[in-house]
Amino acid sequence: LTFFFDPLRTVEAAAPLATAVLPAGSLEEAHEALLGLGVSTELELERARAAE
Repeated sequence: LTFFFDPLRTVEAAAPLATAVLPAGSLEEAHEALLGLGVSTELELERARAAE
């Protein structure tokens, strides 16, 4: 008996945030993808804190 595991398919099914950032080519692109989903990020918090 053999089991095959496809990590990309697993990510797509189980982790929508990972799926959103998978095609990102940079941290900024990943950040924008998450913001587009309405997800706050640690980067957003750090930038706000640095601006104070």
